[in-house]
Amino acid sequence: MADNEFIVNLPNLAQEARTEGLEWPSTAADGRYTTRNQLGAMSPRVSELARKFINDSLQLGGKVLEIGCAYGLICMEALESGVRDYVANDVDEGHLKILARKVMDDMPQRAEHLTLLHGSFPESTKSFSNGTFDAILVDNVLHFFTETQIKLAFKEFKRLLKPGGKLFGAATTAYIGMVRKDFIETYERKVSAFLSNPTNLPVPGFIARTWDAMDRARFSDEELQSVPITRGHSFVFDQRIVAILLSEEKFVILVNEYETLDQKPWSYDGRERLVFIAQA
Repeated sequence: MADNEFIVNLPNLAQEARTEGLEWPSTAADGRYTTRNQLGAMSPRVSELARKFINDSLQLGGKVLEIGCAYGLICMEALESGVRDYVANDVDEGHLKILARKVMDDMPQRAEHLTLLHGSFPESTKSFSNGTFDAILVDNVLHFFTETQIKLAFKEFKRLLKPGGKLFGAATTAYIGMVRKDFIETYERKVSAFLSNPTNLPVPGFIARTWDAMDRARFSDEELQSVPITRGHSFVFDQRIVAILLSEEKFVILVNEYETLDQKPWSYDGRERLVFIAQA
């Protein structure tokens, strides 16, 4: 790998976290950890998808990448489990400082197995050679991208993975209880149009202002503010769209299914979250 300007020094970041008083946050009203950049939240639990990623990482014994690690809950679980070459990426350096401090304080013997990568994806991974990673996790991160970035992201996933390597992904869908029904209807029309002409139409799902899609008639500002969702742009997904994005990059789709979020105000019809696993 060529020199990577995005790799940051773990012990130095840990010391900066101590100096700046940065530490593990308390949970928000919905039980999740609000991110420092106010773009969303991190779950207090390691998801089933992330567990599969960790288990595969242990079996493969190679180099793995997590994109958008936030405070590093999954990363620490992986290190504790014995993963030996983990690259944790996040766009917010404060998140990485907190993770670095947590690792140095709680498991310093595992620090040598962790590389911290500060920067946005895919810019921060360009210096990695083709086929560097055995597995990549992108859990609850893809909704931050634009139409152009989405396609670039899937190309970069394929480039970074070794032949036979696996991509583990989870994404927010349009089918959540807070979203206006007319927005969902419009989105489904765009999906149908895209499916008939995926080469020439933009990937549907981009929302310039996330709150514009919220059902303000059914949910008060106070209710919406209690849920850590970005005020800026976001991207929502559909099972059929993800199938096309993966197929375009010649991934073998192993899993592509909806998951239920049985929690207000998220719950809608059982399609609130989309989970996929694909092999390069």
